[in-house]
Order: sequence, then structure tokens, then C-alpha cells
Amino acid sequence: QAARLDPNYAMAYSNRGNAYFDKRDYDRAIADLNTAIKLNPGAVGAYYDRGIAYGLKGEIDQAIADFNEAIKLDRNNATAFNNRGVAYGMKGELDRALADFDTALKLKPSHVGALTNRANAFLDRREPDRAIADFDQALKLDPKAAYALHDRGVAFYKKRELERAIADYEQLTQLDVQLTTGAKLNGGDLRAQGGFDRGASEGSRAIKVCPAFALAYLAASLYV
Repeated sequence: QAARLDPNYAMAYSNRGNAYFDKRDYDRAIADLNTAIKLNPGAVGAYYDRGIAYGLKGEIDQAIADFNEAIKLDRNNATAFNNRGVAYGMKGELDRALADFDTALKLKPSHVGALTNRANAFLDRREPDRAIADFDQALKLDPKAAYALHDRGVAFYKKRELERAIADYEQLTQLDVQLTTGAKLNGGDLRAQGGFDRGASEGSRAIKVCPAFALAYLAASLYV
């Protein structure tokens, strides 16, 4: 309604794009976010959300381009670096992914999503000890971070520390959550999905982790 009443109202298009996003209608979301950016080229959140929508469509290079723009507009946005790291991970560019996760954590050491994503990148690099250290820190910050707990169990399993893996999975059964798992977005082995953070800028909106991360054994969760 707001967009019809004032076709130059960029926020209305951005908000409607987010509504389409939540309905998983990514093409319509992108169309509205395109308009929002045209009307307000400085709209960090519109680049940010459009990048996630492109990522969910598997258009990773376009996702990275949007996260680049978001970072240019706000160099202190930890979540933008995290999202770009996720996108690089989806391309298998683990060094770039890790660099972005490192930056996100320098900007916001308590960023549970970036810790979990970096841990999964270490798993892909066959560095389970470093992965476990990050999962430990994520769980210290958020003991109910179900996907960090799940993925730490995977790391223990990879190390053949089966009792510790079982302990994590037993603890997981005590949490009232349902993990969302599925096939890797760009094909390949079965892996859980999750990892992109939703939010216009640090501190301005609640942060959501949306199903999209195909780097390793991560699934969707919600952080507020």
C-alpha cells in the first residue's frame, strides 16, 4: 500500500521485498529491492538483503557483489563480512571466507554466526581442532546454539572421539529445536543449510540466520 501511495518511498519497497523474502518468493523480493536501491543507492540493508536472496537462488557472484556494496557503505558491519564469507565459502574459496569471518569477529567478537561459520570452514579444511575451538566459544556465548552443538559433534566424529560426539548429540536432544537439513545448494554431498545473517546494519534490526549456508555442516537458526 505504501509503495502505491508514494512510488518514490524506498523503504516501502525494501520492506515489501523483505515480506516476499520471508515467503521465499526471491524473484519478487529482488525486484522490490532493485527499486529500493535505485531510489536510495545508499540503502545498506537493501544491498544486504538482495545479496542473501541471490545467495538463496544460487547466484553467488551477484550475492558477493551486493555484500561488497554493503561493506563499502558500512565498513564496520560485522554481519556483512560474515555474509560475504558465507558466499565465498559456497564457492569453495575458503581462504577468502576465513578472512571475512576473521574480520567479522574482530568487529564483533560475540558474533555466534561468524564463529560457527568459521568453525565449519575449518572443518572443510580438515582442521577439526580449530573448528572445535570456535564451536566451544560459540556455545559459551550461546549455550542453546543448536547448530554449533550439532556441528561440534560432527567435528568430534571426524576426530573419532565418538564418546564426545555422542555427548553433544545427547545434549542436542534436550533442546527444543528442529534442525533443518538438506542437500548442498550447489550440488554434491548432503549437508545442512544455514548461515546468512539478515539485518540492515549492526544494531538496527534483529539478526536472523536464514537457510542458505552450504559451506559445511551448518543449519538454520535464529539469533536476536
